[in-house]
Amino acid sequence: QNTEYRIFQGQAYLAGKQFVQARASFTTALNLTPKDSELKELICSIYLELDLVGQFIKDFEAILFPSLSGDTLNNMAVALRKRDNLGDALALYRQALKKDKDNPKILYNAAAAQDKAGNKAAALKYLTRALQIKPEFHEAETMMSRLTGVN
Repeated sequence: QNTEYRIFQGQAYLAGKQFVQARASFTTALNLTPKDSELKELICSIYLELDLVGQFIKDFEAILFPSLSGDTLNNMAVALRKRDNLGDALALYRQALKKDKDNPKILYNAAAAQDKAGNKAAALKYLTRALQIKPEFHEAETMMSRLTGVN
C-alpha cells in the first residue's frame, strides 16, 4: 500500500466519476503520509485539472483546506468564478487572502469576482490594494481604468 499507487488509483476513480472510491484512495494516501503538504496540494490539483473543484470542496474542505496554500485556494476560486459560482469563489478568495493578504494575484482575482458579481466598490478596494503592492500590474490597471472610467 504505497502512496503513489493510492494517488494513481484515486485519480483513475476520479476520472471515472467514482467519487466515493476516489476519496477513499486519496484518504488512504493521506493517512500513509499525513505530514506531506505537497501531497495535499497534489490531490487538490488533480481535482482542479478535472474541473471538479466543487467535488473537492465536498470531499476534503474540512480536512485539507487549513493546509492548502493561498495560491492553491486562489486557483480553485478562479475555476469556480469561471463557472459563475461566485459565492463559493468569493469565499475561497477570502480564505486565500487570510493566508496571503498581500498577494496581488489573489487580490486581482477577488476583484474580478466582485466585479462579475456587480460589487464595484469591493472590486475597487481589492484593485487598489493590488496596485499598492505591485504598481506595474497591467491587468489590475486595466480593470481599474474600466471600473473608474479613468485612463
